[in-house]
Amino acid sequence: MVKGKRKKVEIAAEPAAHALALGQLHAQVAKLQGDRQWLLKQIRRKRTELDNFMTQMRTIVTEMMGRGAQFMERVQTLDEEIHQLFNQILTTRKLGKKSRGKIEDLYRSLQYQDIISDRPLPGEEDDEDNDFATFVEEMKKQAQEAYSRGESPSESEETDINSRDMRQTFLRLAAIYHPDRATDQDTQAQNTEIMKEINRAYKDGDFARLLELEQQTLNEMVETLESSDDLEKACAKLKRENQKLRDQYEGIKRELRHLRNNTHEGNMVKSYRQAQKIGLDMFAQMEQEAEMEVENMTRVRDFVQNFRDQKITVQEFLRGPEPQRVMVVYRSNGERVVIPIHPDVEDFF
Repeated sequence: MVKGKRKKVEIAAEPAAHALALGQLHAQVAKLQGDRQWLLKQIRRKRTELDNFMTQMRTIVTEMMGRGAQFMERVQTLDEEIHQLFNQILTTRKLGKKSRGKIEDLYRSLQYQDIISDRPLPGEEDDEDNDFATFVEEMKKQAQEAYSRGESPSESEETDINSRDMRQTFLRLAAIYHPDRATDQDTQAQNTEIMKEINRAYKDGDFARLLELEQQTLNEMVETLESSDDLEKACAKLKRENQKLRDQYEGIKRELRHLRNNTHEGNMVKSYRQAQKIGLDMFAQMEQEAEMEVENMTRVRDFVQNFRDQKITVQEFLRGPEPQRVMVVYRSNGERVVIPIHPDVEDFF
């Protein structure tokens, strides 16, 4: 009698254990779905932050280029004039060996200080420099391409897996929402718009957006699952896709961090925001700095031109012009006023 009762208890326990296991699987699926929703939310938030940063970056660059175009043209014109003047001096002027060497050093010094652009001396061959510059540019290009891909050759297998998962998700969605599968015109029109979103997300490599579009269908599917095998497969699928979402989230954060910290445009955005906080007009300040650069280059051009026209001696030329000391003040209306100060003689170069 005792053995019979024990057998009945064991038989009754099996359905209870099965129900408990299913409940645990359902709970695991629910947790994974919650993780997915959190990841999708974070991706949307971070993508919006990235898009806003890039929009502001483009706006600032466009504004800067527009305001700086006239100054850039003047700087390029002055730069070319200074190079031509030195070329005429070094090719047509009769100079002693020592004086020529000092003038060449002065010419190089202007280039090293970024007062004028880099060019070889008249008659010098710069093939080696060009070869090295080409090599450096090629290395930079390869490094940038590697960074843009965000992967090394050893990661190609993982990339193939990611692409396969994305394509499988795309095909599942296409099978559900293809307009040809609609039974009425309203559904067909709705599916057409959804398919546009699906195609756009797949083309952009936006795995998160594909999963967002799949979410409603997935919820309905999970609610009907009763088999432990099906639930385990659903868990495995969710885990795999959540990992892909984490990778995408980290990729967006990495791209935003790179733009902020490692690009000239990103530094401009940071400078612009900092200037706004303290009430400065960054573009007006840049215009003032550009105007001062033009004024400085104009002084250099005029001084070199005076030597070319033999208005000053070699000794005076090598000594350099008297530096123009000025005091810059701003009136209450923002107008910039430059007040000359009596100069002291010192080496300009």
